[in-house]
Amino acid sequence: MKFVNSSKLLIVVLAFFLSLSLYAQKESDMDKLYWSDSERIAIEDFGIQSTDAKSGLSSAAFSLEYNVHGLSFMAKNFNKRVWHYMVRSASQITMDENVNTYIRYQQTLFDLEEVYVRKFRKALSENRKKFLLRNAFADELKEEIIDTDLIKRQTQYNNETNAAKNEEKQKQWETQIKKELNELKNYAYDK
Repeated sequence: MKFVNSSKLLIVVLAFFLSLSLYAQKESDMDKLYWSDSERIAIEDFGIQSTDAKSGLSSAAFSLEYNVHGLSFMAKNFNKRVWHYMVRSASQITMDENVNTYIRYQQTLFDLEEVYVRKFRKALSENRKKFLLRNAFADELKEEIIDTDLIKRQTQYNNETNAAKNEEKQKQWETQIKKELNELKNYAYDK
C-alpha cells in the first residue's frame, strides 16, 4: 500500500513541476515580441517608458536564438530553428515629442536585423552537411553574418539616417530593407 501512495505522490509532484515549467515558459514568451511583417513595434512593447531624456532616447533589446546540432543536416530548412525577437522588459523609450521617430528607428533596426537573420537561416540551409563535421559551424556562421556583417550595416544605417531623423535617407533605407526582406522571403520563420 505504501508503494501505491508513493507512486501517487510522485505523480502529483511531477505534475506540479511540469505545470510550473509551462507557466514559466508562457511568462517568458509574453516578454518576447517576435519579428513579424504585419505587426509593428508599438509604445506598449517597450517595458521601460521614461519622460527623462537623460536615460536615453530609445533602445530595444533584440535577440537571436537558434537550435542547431550535428543531426540538423537532415532538416528541410532551418526557419523554425532560428528565433528572432525583441525583449520587451529590456527595451526602453523616452516619451517625448519625438517618440514616433524613436519607434520608427527601432522598427527599422528590427527589420534590418531580420534581413540578417534570414541570411543566417539561408546559410545554415546551404551548409547543412557541414554540421556532420562540427557542431560549432552554426556559431561561426552567426559570428560572420550577425556579429560582423549586421553590425557594419547598422552602423552605416545610423550614420546615414542620423537615427531615423534624416527623412529622405530613412525612406531610402526602409525601401531597401523591404526589398531585401522580400528577396529572402523563403527564409522567413513562417515559411
